[in-house]
Amino acid sequence: MSSVSSPLMHRFNIGTRVLAGFIAVLLLLATLAGVSVTGFRSATGAFGSFDTIAHNTLTVGTIDRTIVTLRRDAYIFTSSGDEAAAKHFRETVPGLRTDIAKAVAATRNPERRAKLAEAGTLADGYAANFDKAATMRVARDKLVNEKLNVLGGEARQHLSQVIASAMTDGDMEAAALAGQPRRR
Repeated sequence: MSSVSSPLMHRFNIGTRVLAGFIAVLLLLATLAGVSVTGFRSATGAFGSFDTIAHNTLTVGTIDRTIVTLRRDAYIFTSSGDEAAAKHFRETVPGLRTDIAKAVAATRNPERRAKLAEAGTLADGYAANFDKAATMRVARDKLVNEKLNVLGGEARQHLSQVIASAMTDGDMEAAALAGQPRRR
C-alpha cells in the first residue's frame, strides 16, 4: 500500500492523528449541519410564503365569486323586481367588504394592494348604485301600477266604445282602425 504521507504527520503519535481526524470529521459534520439548518429555514420561509400566496388567491377567488353573485342578484331584481334577490344582494355586501379588507391587509405587494383597495371602492359604488336602482324600481312599479295600468284600462274602454259606436253607425273602416292599437 503506497501512500503519500507528510513528514508533519510522522511527528505525531497514532492517538493524536486519530484525534485530528476525528476533529476534522466533526468540523465537516458541523459545517454540514449549519448548511442544512440554513436550507431548512429557507424552505420553511418558502412554504410560509407559498401558504400566504395560496390563501390570498383563495380570498381573491371568493371575492370574484361574490361579485358575480351580486351582479346576478342585481340583474334579477332590476329585471323582475324580485325582493328575495334584493335581500340577498344587501346581505352579501358586508361579507364582500370584509373579504376585501382581509385581502388588502394580507397582500404585501403595494401594486396589488392598491388594486384590491380600488376593487373595494368600486364594490361600494356598485352597492350604492344598486340602492339607487332599487329606489328607481319601486318608483317605476308605482307608476306602472297606479298610472299606466289605470290609463291603459281607460284607453282600452274608450277604444271599445269607439269601435262599438262605429259598428252601430255601420262604419266598419273606422271600427277596424280603432281596433288596430288593441292588436299590438
